[in-house]
Amino acid sequence: HPDGKTMKAVCFTAYGKTPDALSVMSIPKPSVESPNEVLIKVHACALNPIDKSRLSGGLSLIFPEEYDTIVLGYDVAGTIEEAGEDASKSYSAGDEVFVRLAGLKYGAMAEYVVCTTAE
Repeated sequence: HPDGKTMKAVCFTAYGKTPDALSVMSIPKPSVESPNEVLIKVHACALNPIDKSRLSGGLSLIFPEEYDTIVLGYDVAGTIEEAGEDASKSYSAGDEVFVRLAGLKYGAMAEYVVCTTAE
């Protein structure tokens, strides 16, 4: 986006089958907020079995959804755009990375994602 403050993302909008449950939306672009985080420009992501189960409502007890804010995706490949102070000791802008977002963190189906160097 021209303003640099928003990005496009595939958002989970309702339980259902894949095309009906997802919508491309403009949302705020994430930023590095802690020393061990990196901002990744996403080149590819995957729709994995956990995402599919969430879409169908199969994990609704574990993931109580607030639909218009959920960006699915745990697996991402991309290029680091920015690294926090500690992260910059191991990673630099331009480094290509593959990341499996940890735990209950998700958000790979977007133009950008922030993660920690532990991920």
